[in-house]
Amino acid sequence: MSATPSTTDMTSMAMESVMSAAGWLGSGLWATLLVIILLLVAKAVLIRVVRGKSEILKTSQRRWINSIRNGILILGIFLLVMIWAPQLQTFALSLTAIAVAIVISFKEMILCITGGFYRAATKPFEVGDWIICGEIGGEVVSMNPISVKIEQVDRGEGKSYQFTGRSVHIPNSSFFTTNILNANFLKSHRYEDFIFVIPNTTPLSVAEMEAIALKEFQTLYDPMKKEAEQTMRKVRRVSGIDFPMGAPSAQIDTTELGHFRITLSALVSTPKLADFRAQVNKTVLSALYAEASKREEKSQ
Repeated sequence: MSATPSTTDMTSMAMESVMSAAGWLGSGLWATLLVIILLLVAKAVLIRVVRGKSEILKTSQRRWINSIRNGILILGIFLLVMIWAPQLQTFALSLTAIAVAIVISFKEMILCITGGFYRAATKPFEVGDWIICGEIGGEVVSMNPISVKIEQVDRGEGKSYQFTGRSVHIPNSSFFTTNILNANFLKSHRYEDFIFVIPNTTPLSVAEMEAIALKEFQTLYDPMKKEAEQTMRKVRRVSGIDFPMGAPSAQIDTTELGHFRITLSALVSTPKLADFRAQVNKTVLSALYAEASKREEKSQ
């Protein structure tokens, strides 16, 4: 005949369970605190070693620092899961309800993390690349499972393509709904148009205006011609596509008001674009004005 546990025995067993759970919870908290401290110290030491005494980080240094941060984060999540896994098993019956609540409450966060996996799998860009996401463009300086940080670049028609000093964080969820353009080529060179509108009262003929503008443009372009050709050969070799070499060219058409419009085009060094544009505007307009003035003087 089996013995029935007394009330005292059941109370004792319950107390032991509570004490055991409390003891495990306390040790789990201490283990969690220790892991966090160790990981933070390890991250600080590794970043200090990679950074050294550099005030301005190189692309390779930024990539290493980004890898260290992401690696420490993943390791921390793994260790915390291992520490708290036994306790999580206690709530196994409630996981379905909890999962639904988490999905509803953290929908955007889950999309960001999923977008991070998508970005890691497809590798459309890496630290140091120039990217364009919607209306935002700039250089990637860091990446994490939630977002991508870029330093914005002043880009667009007639822009300088210099850093604006503004940092932008793009959530990884954007990669599911917005096309990402890897504009790393624009970091070194870009095709640029230089447009001049000349009144239709000018004494110069169309052929003369085109010849004068193109001559001055080619003279200014010659110092950067070799570098541009080397860049295009590299792009051709990597892509296997027969891109144009970007040699200077000129086109003339008319505006809606009937004035002459001269468009000069070439592959220009992006860092030198602002200064080159100023030189082209000044030199070409001066040459056209000087030749027109001479022609008017002769006709008088």
